[in-house]
Amino acid sequence: AMVIGQVILILPIVISLTIAAVSRVDDLYRKTAMTLGASTIQTWTAIFREARFAIGAAIIASFGRVIAEIGISMMLGGNAKGYTRTMTTAMALEYDKGEFVLSVALGLVLLLISLGVNVGLNRIQGRAGGP
Repeated sequence: AMVIGQVILILPIVISLTIAAVSRVDDLYRKTAMTLGASTIQTWTAIFREARFAIGAAIIASFGRVIAEIGISMMLGGNAKGYTRTMTTAMALEYDKGEFVLSVALGLVLLLISLGVNVGLNRIQGRAGGP
């Protein structure tokens, strides 16, 4: 249920940013692909390939939203140790218990994970010839 809730949370973000990225692709790419005899699927593949870095940014933004989300995790999963406890719910629990140092430490770990994912994806985009 928690995963479904997170997907429902980020789906509008991914869809809207992807639509914005695809709509910014110059119409010349579509026309060129059609002129060269590309099928509809091949044309859309070319358009998505051109917008891939913006779509990657949409995925990174959605990851950032999900990794920091606590409300859906608490509502749908609770905070059962060993079953539905996530880092954000553990941070909230430790904060409520007065364990501020542990709560901040968990936050720093979460920040490092997020930073690592962002750096990794930026390197992948850099190798693919991105900006």
